[in-house]
Amino acid sequence: MKKRIDTGYSRRLRQLSAIIICAIVVAGLTTHVATVSAATVPKILILGQESNSQQQNDTLILKVNETFTMNVNITDYTDLYDYQIVFKYNQTMLNMTDLTFPANNVFGSHSPVSTMLTPFNQTPSSLIDLRDQFGVAEAGQSLLTTAGMDVSNALLFQVNFTVATAGETTVHISTINNTAMLPPIGSQAWYTFTQNSDQALLGGENDNFDLTNATLIVIAGLSVPPPFGSFVCHGTPVSSKNHLLLMYTAGEGVTTTNVFAYLPTYFNASDSYDKYGTITEYIWNFGDGNTTVVNATGSPTDALITHVYTGVGIFDVNLTLVARSGPNATQVSTPFIYPITVDLALNLFDWTPILYTFLGIIVAAIVISSVRSAVRRNRVRRLRQQKMRRPDFSGQPQTGTGTTQSR
Repeated sequence: MKKRIDTGYSRRLRQLSAIIICAIVVAGLTTHVATVSAATVPKILILGQESNSQQQNDTLILKVNETFTMNVNITDYTDLYDYQIVFKYNQTMLNMTDLTFPANNVFGSHSPVSTMLTPFNQTPSSLIDLRDQFGVAEAGQSLLTTAGMDVSNALLFQVNFTVATAGETTVHISTINNTAMLPPIGSQAWYTFTQNSDQALLGGENDNFDLTNATLIVIAGLSVPPPFGSFVCHGTPVSSKNHLLLMYTAGEGVTTTNVFAYLPTYFNASDSYDKYGTITEYIWNFGDGNTTVVNATGSPTDALITHVYTGVGIFDVNLTLVARSGPNATQVSTPFIYPITVDLALNLFDWTPILYTFLGIIVAAIVISSVRSAVRRNRVRRLRQQKMRRPDFSGQPQTGTGTTQSR
């Protein structure tokens, strides 16, 4: 008995130990999974700002001799220790007046900081890429501490320009794969890079950036084209088996899309665009007296809309776009007009439920009649059997038996 008790106790102890070990392993895995996160690629942003506006955009539409500010930002950087940003610009069209590090820039609250700035400490002629005659500028800062800082979104520096001539150009970042070459050609290759505290100590560089928004488009003194609008549409599918289709004739030479009244018609203007700006409004005139204005939010569904017609005929659908081309410029598109033919689909009466109901009644009547007949015949048979078994005390033959008794 004692040995059996000890064995049971040992078994329970082993089970408890196994449970504890599993719990520790699961907790360790959970902690590990919770601490692992996907690496975020730092992003460099370039946004332009007109002198009389607080809004920033990646496209500026200006006049000759007008001034603007270019803001260079960095986002999603861990342990930023120093940076060097190299950018190129069309010096024939744009005159760079100054480059500054505002007090609210990324290292503004840290001290001491080392600052590097060109071309303002070199002759302008030495900062031209002879391959394309674009001007080259460089700006950078470095912390003089032992640790960097984490950045979610911060300003690096600002550059002020004046438009010298009419034209269209871009200001863009130079990378290690697209360097700025200074004279003599091949002797100096400038590019953008950053360092965290470890890289600064070991001499490594980070050149992996998301540069999707690292280009500023500048248009000056030119006629900017308005946005372009277009759309396609289709109606709700209708089957001729279940509907009587009354088609409206559009006439010869008229190309239309056929839809049906009292059913949804779907419009899609996703192919509309504005080359230099952002669409802010879709104005739909459906040709039947109804107009709908859709304020764009940047979602793909902004270009989608549904309308229900309540009459038949040919309706000219009119789409007009409103776009913001720069902080202070608004453009309106030429209306895109497309005729659609609205037909009528009448539901055919479906006799099937009535026929099935009628057949069901007939079958039920037949079944009930058959059952009643069977019950009646069975009752008559039982009565006859009972009468035959009843004794006759009169001595007379029983009627209905078909036999005669003789003495």
